[in-house]
Amino acid sequence: MKKYNLQFKIFHSIPFIILFVIVSNTWGLFMITDYVANWKHYVLLTFLLINSVLYFTRFKQTLLSTGLILILCTFYLPPPFITLESSFIKIGPVFIPWIEYWSFLILIIYFAINFKLLIEFYLDFKEKKE
Repeated sequence: MKKYNLQFKIFHSIPFIILFVIVSNTWGLFMITDYVANWKHYVLLTFLLINSVLYFTRFKQTLLSTGLILILCTFYLPPPFITLESSFIKIGPVFIPWIEYWSFLILIIYFAINFKLLIEFYLDFKEKKE
């Protein structure tokens, strides 16, 4: 099992940090305004808190679960924002379901930063499987 230094972990966790700041801001708004959090907001908060605790012990799993959380947020299953600002995209005859653009942008950043590392994880998994 590889050991990663703190600078490496912080760089590859930038999308998680961005999402954590957004969700913290959302929960701050819940506390000071009349908006009410629904169960999806609580689910996302729970996912992020578990992910942040595991960040120091299981970096590989945390990085993969961050990607999963961002994919879910892109399709607005656990919403990172207070209000719904999503729309669908039509590419030729194909309709892509309703997505949340800011979460999608963070997901693209996630893949841009972690692409090489995710491939390395996949190759390690494939090698271990054989």
